[in-house]
Amino acid sequence: MPGPAVAPAVALFAFPALAESWAVTCPASTPGPWPGSQICSEGKMLAITPASPTTGMVLKIRAPRTHCSQVTYLIHLFPGSSEPTATLEMLKPGEARTMRLGNRWRDGENFLTVTGVGHVGGCNPGTLHSFGAKTEILPR
Repeated sequence: MPGPAVAPAVALFAFPALAESWAVTCPASTPGPWPGSQICSEGKMLAITPASPTTGMVLKIRAPRTHCSQVTYLIHLFPGSSEPTATLEMLKPGEARTMRLGNRWRDGENFLTVTGVGHVGGCNPGTLHSFGAKTEILPR
């Protein structure tokens, strides 16, 4: 006699975490909001597709260990206002932070933009040439 049927494993999340390591080259930088800071003229766009418009999401962001000075990350919902949704201030190389992104999304794909603000110190004499991060977007 054949044995009982075995059910397949069930995934714990509706979708996998969106993890990515990336870098941005800054063709130019302008003075930032803090003394000695510089805002990169380029940013990184991240796509988010929540399971539903009310799914709570979080963003984990880690500054690369290869950074040689502190970087502040400005997070914007896109499209959205010119004011940042969140500011993750002065992460040291290798340092990470987690922020809640909320639970009010449009159906389908949504976007965040991440802009880097450099700070004088380490190898940064007053011009931000590049920045990067490892980002992970997942349900909370």
